[in-house]
Amino acid sequence: MPHVLTTKDAKNHTVIDEADILSLVEDYAGYDIRVWLEEWLAEQRVETEDAIKTANEIEAEIDNLRDHHREVLSNMYEEASWLMKLTGEYRPKRSDIRECTEKIWNVLVREI
Repeated sequence: MPHVLTTKDAKNHTVIDEADILSLVEDYAGYDIRVWLEEWLAEQRVETEDAIKTANEIEAEIDNLRDHHREVLSNMYEEASWLMKLTGEYRPKRSDIRECTEKIWNVLVREI
């Protein structure tokens, strides 16, 4: 989208893209400053791309961790439900109770 910029000498300039700005910088501040500004803008683009890449990697890692924790909690819920059922029986088998508690214990030890 074009913008109209007014310089200190009261001239209006229509700026459409980065090249127009750099041309104005060269006209009013000199070639060296234009080159410095171009290099700085290039560095900023690279840093922005790197930051976006890192953010995407972190987001993917968070998604994987969320899925893992959901799976762990689901497994714990399943074992705890089975343990609740066993303890509610009239004569529960101690070996079944022991097996359920061992599974829960193993998950907790692994995750902690």
